[in-house]
Amino acid sequence: MSRNAYLSFLPHLSSSHLWHGNALFQSYSLIILSIVSGCMLAFAWPPYPATFLLFFAFIPLLFIERVLHKTRFASFKLGCYCYLAFLIWHILNVSWLLNTTVHGWFFVVFFNPLLMCFPFFCYCEMRKIMRTKWADYILIPLFVSFEYLHHQWQLAFPFFTLGNGLAKYPEIIQWYDITGVLGGTTWILAINLLFFRLIDTCFRRKKINAWAIFVPLLAVLVPVTFSLLRFFTYQEGIREMQVRVLHPNMDSRTEKINATESDIISKLLHLSFLNWDDQIDLIIWPESALPKGSWIEDLGTNDGLQMINETLHQHPGVSLVTGIILHELYQSVPEKKNVKKEKLFLKKTSSNQDYYTYTGALQLGNIHQLYLRTKQRLVPFEETLPYTAISRHVPNLVPSLGGYGFTSRIVNNQLFSTPKFKYHYLICYESLFQNQARKAAYEGAQLFVIGLNESWYKSLHAASQFMYISVIRAIENRRAIARSSNDGISGFIDARGQIVSLKDTFSPGYVTAGVKLNRSHTLYAILGDWLAKFSLITSALLIIVSVVKGKDHKKKT
Repeated sequence: MSRNAYLSFLPHLSSSHLWHGNALFQSYSLIILSIVSGCMLAFAWPPYPATFLLFFAFIPLLFIERVLHKTRFASFKLGCYCYLAFLIWHILNVSWLLNTTVHGWFFVVFFNPLLMCFPFFCYCEMRKIMRTKWADYILIPLFVSFEYLHHQWQLAFPFFTLGNGLAKYPEIIQWYDITGVLGGTTWILAINLLFFRLIDTCFRRKKINAWAIFVPLLAVLVPVTFSLLRFFTYQEGIREMQVRVLHPNMDSRTEKINATESDIISKLLHLSFLNWDDQIDLIIWPESALPKGSWIEDLGTNDGLQMINETLHQHPGVSLVTGIILHELYQSVPEKKNVKKEKLFLKKTSSNQDYYTYTGALQLGNIHQLYLRTKQRLVPFEETLPYTAISRHVPNLVPSLGGYGFTSRIVNNQLFSTPKFKYHYLICYESLFQNQARKAAYEGAQLFVIGLNESWYKSLHAASQFMYISVIRAIENRRAIARSSNDGISGFIDARGQIVSLKDTFSPGYVTAGVKLNRSHTLYAILGDWLAKFSLITSALLIIVSVVKGKDHKKKT
């Protein structure tokens, strides 16, 4: 279709009033553009297959910014349209949260999109002042900086980090081992902006040179080509260990509550050693597989743990790691310099002693040391209260799933060790945070283990979303991943991000596979989120320049 034919669909428009006329871009038209953007983001998100839509999903919002650019309160208006788009994106992708927590769903669906509007608000304000042809690209460092900062605070929900949206096709994001997931965010925004400028030029009936077409295509093809070469030539580690992940299929609302600890352990041990192979080095149980609450002070004499150890002693050489609910007396909690013990979540024993509750991981078996860690990234408003100095006045906001008010232990073993290798056990929500996995890889973890309890939401759609984020953790650090889910998706992901073996049915079972270990460090594991730090510096400088230019402009007028 020729450009003139295409423009025939835009009646009554001319280049002089394309962006500010009343013919097409009235408020209802901008709402339609916002809805289109939200739907594109939603259906591009894993596990949906239309990932390519991410490279065009922000173009409608950029058109809206052009329309509003010279109007009063342009930034606020743009924020409203962005909020509608991001709201649709969130609603269509996390409806499964309603099966776990209504207040958590409201927090994610309504608050997170509001935060995501802030970079666009700043972008609109700064573009008014930075009147250069490169001003559009201010959005990239602003949005990357936002995502990085959003990951750091206690209200973080990195599920919607833009770079996560490319996880369904690991073949095209092998360079995440250099940039991390925020490199994907940068790439998506850059391509959106390049294609937007091309379409913008076309709409304005300006002459299009070959370079304007060539650059967007180059921005797509170069990273994809590099990634494909990397994907097909990458060599995994030589050492291979046999690992079994359990998929118990125990209902967290009924069976895990009503069954005795002995019954739960018997079922798990039966699955663990079904069709046993003596070559297996590690057995993995999912998050909170042992839900009854064990006292850290009594781990050495706990009847349930002794039952597990007695079984393991019949199979020399095998270790077992499990998710577990733990209690610890307040006076027993190790002290750490400059870190205060949180008192809000203290509970009382029958003898009136204060204690904490953790969701943690514990390794048992052929070892000379007890390896224990607790979940450090707790789900806000569900497992814990963020910023307790403020939120301590509203503790009723936390009717936790299992009746717990969790906290994080100050002292933990971040790396677990078997006689043959070291690994890091990520507990569910922690797998969304790239920095924790990166630090573990840098400190010597040769394998990532992820324990999940996905029976709360009974949705393979949700389980698939978490699984694809695990793909990114594997590529960033070039570590194989073993995932054990109570009732969702269990299986293995190799260091290239390839899903190699899965169990995704609502029935008990296990998956056994050989995993390749890796000792080397990726550039991302060494440097961390260098792209985010560069974006923060760039954003800070751009904001300073904008403020100075804005003041100069006011003086002249």
